Amino acid sequence: MINIQKLSKEYVKNQIVLSDITLEIKEGEIFGLLGPNGAGKSTLISILTTLIKPTQGSYSINGIEGEKEGLKVRQQLGVVTQALTIDSKLTVKENLYLSARYYHILPNEIFAKIDTVLKEFGLYEYKNRYVEELSGGIKRRIDIIAALLHEPKVIFLDEPTVGLDIQARKEIWRYINEIRARKKTTIFLTTHYIEEAEEVCDRVAIISRGKIVKCDSPINLKREIMGELIVIKPNKTINISKMNIEEEVRTLKSVDIQKDMLILSVGDSKIAIPDTLKLLEKYGISVRLLECKKPTLGDVFFKITGEEVA
Repeated sequence: MINIQKLSKEYVKNQIVLSDITLEIKEGEIFGLLGPNGAGKSTLISILTTLIKPTQGSYSINGIEGEKEGLKVRQQLGVVTQALTIDSKLTVKENLYLSARYYHILPNEIFAKIDTVLKEFGLYEYKNRYVEELSGGIKRRIDIIAALLHEPKVIFLDEPTVGLDIQARKEIWRYINEIRARKKTTIFLTTHYIEEAEEVCDRVAIISRGKIVKCDSPINLKREIMGELIVIKPNKTINISKMNIEEEVRTLKSVDIQKDMLILSVGDSKIAIPDTLKLLEKYGISVRLLECKKPTLGDVFFKITGEEVA
């Protein structure tokens, strides 16, 4: 479990990068951190992996306080960065041997541990292959295994599927879910593939300008922030301010115009659609297209931050 209490980071006076971050991430949870560039994602991960210290606040990993017992915290962690850490000129076994030594696994246990993990995840056939011969998806899976040899309680995954095709990304996530199921490992994820976060994360936190602005399951965020979306393409330009739409359309959450389309976020489309059509008819506006759709996590993210995920 990761517990974060009122965490802040200020690099220079009045340049606040993180402000009052409080989160509790459960054991065995896949937790996603989403935010635009410069929102504070990298700084928060750097603090939680003990690379830098916070200005204020505290955090703990499985009950071990980060600032007081950094070494013990690091022993609980596996970290997979965006860039591959395995050496392409070495074999899979040689790479995993180096990782095992780095994590202080006893020398007489290393090769048995390597064989066990490779067999567990169906990669034993690659044991003596050079990394440069492998596909991008297999390389990434080996990189993740290298961070798992010491059986960490928490894994930080920074853009684990960047640059991979859709099939390879799906395979990586099948693999990560298998790790979570077998080991009850807590997984802390950052990704700019927002549809990926929507599919695999139990909960996501949206960070903007150094603050957590929302934290919940993707389903609850979509329900709370967006409801359902009604997309209408009218036959002429609409002046929303003259239509009193907020009072006329029941269950309306928000209204927006994007290009030549009217987009309504509503709690119940069965109620809101007749109200909307009646209102448009009142102002002599006919409809060329009407579509009702479920919002995506990307819609929610843009609604909250006004930016694209990065």
